[in-house]
Amino acid sequence: MGLSEFRIEFDNLLKLYFPGDIITGFVFVVTNNNIKKIRDISIQFKGVANTQWKVNMAVANNQGGSSISSIQITGNENYFSVKHSLLGLTSGSSTELNAGVHKYRFSFTLPENLPSSFEHCCGHIRYTAKAIVHRNTWLCDHEVKVPFTVVSHFDLNHYPAALEPYEHKISKSFFSLRCGTAPLKVVTKMPVKGYVPGQTMLITVIVENHSCVLIETIKLSLQKIIIFRTNEFHKTTSRTHRISIEVANTYCGPVEPRDDAIFEKSLLIPSLPPSNLTHCKIIDLKYKLKVEARTHGWHTNLDGSDDVFIGTIPLESFQSSILPPVDLISEPPAYNSLVTLSTPDYLNTPPPSYEEAICLSGEQQIEDNQNTVENDINFVPRYLVYNFTS
Repeated sequence: MGLSEFRIEFDNLLKLYFPGDIITGFVFVVTNNNIKKIRDISIQFKGVANTQWKVNMAVANNQGGSSISSIQITGNENYFSVKHSLLGLTSGSSTELNAGVHKYRFSFTLPENLPSSFEHCCGHIRYTAKAIVHRNTWLCDHEVKVPFTVVSHFDLNHYPAALEPYEHKISKSFFSLRCGTAPLKVVTKMPVKGYVPGQTMLITVIVENHSCVLIETIKLSLQKIIIFRTNEFHKTTSRTHRISIEVANTYCGPVEPRDDAIFEKSLLIPSLPPSNLTHCKIIDLKYKLKVEARTHGWHTNLDGSDDVFIGTIPLESFQSSILPPVDLISEPPAYNSLVTLSTPDYLNTPPPSYEEAICLSGEQQIEDNQNTVENDINFVPRYLVYNFTS
């Protein structure tokens, strides 16, 4: 074909946008020689959510018995699919591309009410731009697809539960001939339930160990709870699939038998998608703080968890001083040219940085065909991370 280079370049180098933002950039086509019979060059923007997981079911066989069969459960949502012509040719016409570099400007306004980008091997919320060189019907089209991140704001100030103090109590009795059924009690406290990435959870752990059992360690972990759903008909009662992933942890202890202890621990929130995944009906995202008291010997551990909230805008009434991100301190023009965050007027804070998500399970697979000349298969969504002074 003589096509030596075909790529999409975004003006926003981070490729991170918010619902309602305008996406701008260029499609570059570099040819070694003249190319005839070009019907069009177009760019398509698409936003979709998909879920898929497998369940085992008993299926009747010809012998009157049953066997276990694996069935794949799927779900799908489409948010938008818009295609723009970059050549503006009339239907049925064609043109010729001369040898050289061809540069085509594009612009697309994202719809409002979009869920944040999300990636997991059992489901994703994915946004892509795909450029296509359309040839005549007997020739193969050429495509390039590039993913980008969309972050939907979750303002903790508009969520009353996020401002509530966190207090979670768990207890358990261990039987022994020496201590009877004396209980172990663990209380976990935090000033609020709502945090943003880059912020530190300040956790107080109060332990009353009236039992004769040694508590070797107490593990505190931030758990990401993902619930995948299907909106399609399947011959199974399993319409949801729940997964729990640990994204951060810290430890304290030990606590001796018949002893009390108080621990002050901190847990830094890493780069994570915001809670709820608002506007998506087939993937739900929650976070919990889990506490697990690990006992010595044959006794079972004591554990429990309760909800916390991860947002994109920090609580106005509960935040330490926020510093500008390192990039902004060293090179303000370069940072500002990448992406602009519009924060509420009541928050007098520098903009956050944008860091790749952690704990992605399964690589992102960008669907294509043999004529796709470029794919950003190592793409990882970015999320807002604040730089707190303490």
